[in-house]
This record gives sequence, C-alpha cells and structure tokens, in this order.
Amino acid sequence: MEAYPEGLETPRGYFKYAEGMDTRRTYDFMGDNARRFMGLPIANPDPDAVNPPLLQTVS
Repeated sequence: MEAYPEGLETPRGYFKYAEGMDTRRTYDFMGDNARRFMGLPIANPDPDAVNPPLLQTVS
C-alpha cells in the first residue's frame, strides 16, 4: 500500500489524532507547525500563536 504524506496508509482516520487537543495544538497539528517552519504566515488568529509551542518532557 502507498503511504500518504501524513505517514498513514489511509488519512480517513487522521482526525482521531486531534481528538482532545486544545485549540492551539489543533491549529499546530493542522498545519501551523509546517507554516512556521517554512516562514509562512500561520492560520491561528491568537496573537500568542506566533511563538512556537514549548517542548514538553515526559518524566
């Protein structure tokens, strides 16, 4: 089977990965991380969203 850019065999279940995310994480998940990396404007209207999210460590 061919894989899609998201790394999934079928993107139909892609939305399941976003369940339970807050608004900021959802915007990042749906493309703002890639836009930020490429220097493009982000879609999130929240003014604090221009700053990349902080990395979280698992303890």
